Amino acid sequence: AMAVEKFDHLLRLGVNVIEVMPTAEFAGDVSWGYNPAYCFAVESAYGGRKAFKEFVKAAHRAKIGVVLDVVYNHFGPGDLGLWQFDGWNENDGGGIYFYNDWRRKTPWGDNRPDYGRNEVRQFIYDNAFYWLDEFHLDGLRFDMTLYMRTVDGSSSGQDLPDGWSLIQW
Repeated sequence: AMAVEKFDHLLRLGVNVIEVMPTAEFAGDVSWGYNPAYCFAVESAYGGRKAFKEFVKAAHRAKIGVVLDVVYNHFGPGDLGLWQFDGWNENDGGGIYFYNDWRRKTPWGDNRPDYGRNEVRQFIYDNAFYWLDEFHLDGLRFDMTLYMRTVDGSSSGQDLPDGWSLIQW
């Protein structure tokens, strides 16, 4: 409710689009949202699904577009339902939905999704369209795509071809 009260001020400044930090459910109640655990759930500490829908509707009534920041370069690491989902893992990795080799490493843990798996690609695709369709968002901002495209996040680092092709999908 407090953010909605600021829409008039934003309009006076000439703002016509706002970007919302990630809203996917995460472990605990204190975070900026860059540690998604349940990608199809709106963080309960933010008011949940209904409150987020109302926020987007209010922004649109004020003629302000809403872009959501989404995180697909890693999941978790805490409280992650997909981690070792079926009980299997290799090298203490995340199991069937995560890289279980040297490609799993990110600055946020060893939790990079396996972009080469059709199930993972479809999950990310479905999640992106869930946010757009269900909440009538005007766009998505993909967080840290360099870590989807390369192993170490540097432009001179080793490419992740599966990540590159996912982004282009």
